[in-house]
Amino acid sequence: MAADAFAEQVFGGIGLRMPTVRHDDPILRPAARVLLIDDQDRLLLLRANVGEGDVWITPGGALEPGETAEQAARRELWEETGIEAIELSPCVWTRTHRFTWRGRRYEQQERFFVARAQAPVITVDNCGAEELAFLSEWRWWTAAEIERSDAVFAPRVLAKILPPILACQCPVEPLALDS
Repeated sequence: MAADAFAEQVFGGIGLRMPTVRHDDPILRPAARVLLIDDQDRLLLLRANVGEGDVWITPGGALEPGETAEQAARRELWEETGIEAIELSPCVWTRTHRFTWRGRRYEQQERFFVARAQAPVITVDNCGAEELAFLSEWRWWTAAEIERSDAVFAPRVLAKILPPILACQCPVEPLALDS
């Protein structure tokens, strides 16, 4: 019996429809990212090989079960940089990013936080093997370098939206980014 026919029979025609779950629906993946800024107003970015080429991304990743976005941001920052015990801003940006990874489609709902560090020492000693397989390098970037670069950045509008963050002008409510 089709799902809608079943709903009609069980609920007596009161307008309820059974949700359709398609096998090609993306996997929802809440994530947190950190805009880590050093004492020279440079942003730390990690080069990730995502199969279609390289993209420079901020430290971050998926929330683990029961974790808040802030907790995930701190954990991911520690895993990918070795930096811990750092103060995070409230969420400044949100972004929905759709991608395919290892044959599966994802819809990643990201929350971005700002953290500042004085002369940080970066280490990838806490990264798991899976992360190390696609994170090939890290680098500190100025906003001007990002703007002049031909590299691909995520979010794509990073060069335009980063300067207010560097000037400590964080939005009161998170800005929703397109990509």
